[in-house]
Amino acid sequence: LKGTIKTREAVTICGFSHFLSAVIRIVKNRSGISYKLTKMLFLSGISGSGTLILIQYVVFCRYGVLKREKTQEDRDMKKRVISLLLALVLAATLLPVQVWGATVVDSGYCGGEGDGKNLTWTLDSDGVLTISGKGKMKNYSSNNRSPWNLLNKPADRIVKQVVISSGVTTIGNAAFRNCDSLTDTVLADSITSIGEDAFFGCTSLSDIAIPDNVTSIMKLAFSSTGLTSIIIPDSVTFLGDSVFFCCYNLSNVKLPANITTIGKTLFWECMTLTSVVIPSGVTSIGESAFVNCYELSNITIPSSISSIGRRALSGCYKLTDIYYAGSESQWKAVQISGWENASTLSSTNIHYNCNGPEDLTIYHAATDELALTV
Repeated sequence: LKGTIKTREAVTICGFSHFLSAVIRIVKNRSGISYKLTKMLFLSGISGSGTLILIQYVVFCRYGVLKREKTQEDRDMKKRVISLLLALVLAATLLPVQVWGATVVDSGYCGGEGDGKNLTWTLDSDGVLTISGKGKMKNYSSNNRSPWNLLNKPADRIVKQVVISSGVTTIGNAAFRNCDSLTDTVLADSITSIGEDAFFGCTSLSDIAIPDNVTSIMKLAFSSTGLTSIIIPDSVTFLGDSVFFCCYNLSNVKLPANITTIGKTLFWECMTLTSVVIPSGVTSIGESAFVNCYELSNITIPSSISSIGRRALSGCYKLTDIYYAGSESQWKAVQISGWENASTLSSTNIHYNCNGPEDLTIYHAATDELALTV
């Protein structure tokens, strides 16, 4: 048995249980005597009164076993085996709580209907925040923070994963604002709306799956997150301003087919974004929508576009191609505001009657003439 357990980290509830079972089998085989220790493994963590019971049980078994031995050699063997058992029980009390499983460290209500008790939340010692119930979530703000995200929270109150159970219909404003250790989310299909600032400042969040029943994503919902890519389902019909504001790592995005506007500062300083396809049916690109998207090299724009707001393309120094679904005359009718846009477009190739990278007709704005017809 010597050397069976080498480190505290190697001990788990499963391994410890198997070890004790093996020891008990050895004792049984040597002496024909058996007793039940394994049932004590199902205590809620081996500490406090649980430890006392285990120690008492081992001592009792030790007394019973020794009483039945006939020779000094048998007694010595039993002393060694049971002393090891007792040492292991005591060692188990020093193990961190996580070895035995996560425990709830805080809980409460977070509903946005009636007395607020329509939704409950629990946070466990592994950092898993679970929200369950029926209906809407309460709206929070930077001045009225969610109860799981208070300032100066201890280490065991850090949210690392969010699980929203079926029945919850909205994610409240600022619900997870500045949860900068949040890395994973599981969102129920019952969710229909994601509130303002919902994930603002979640810098460790690199990926999120938006449920297919979501219809609206409010302003700043994913601003300043660590998102690298995102697919927005076609169920979304409203995408607020600044949803991806300062998402520095966002390189790939799929916009929903049924939105009608690209909001103000929607992709402000998304510095690694390389290309964007604006869905057919969008009529306007908002002010400063793509400011300082330094790596943006091409945009696909539908013929439904009637206006491009001031500074929408400012700072897009690598923008070389615009694929426009309409004709040259339609493009010239688009209201393009501000000298910043004009400066960017002066060095950009406009591909008319084109829904993507395949070149049809190429127009160079600097010379005001067709450069190539294919």
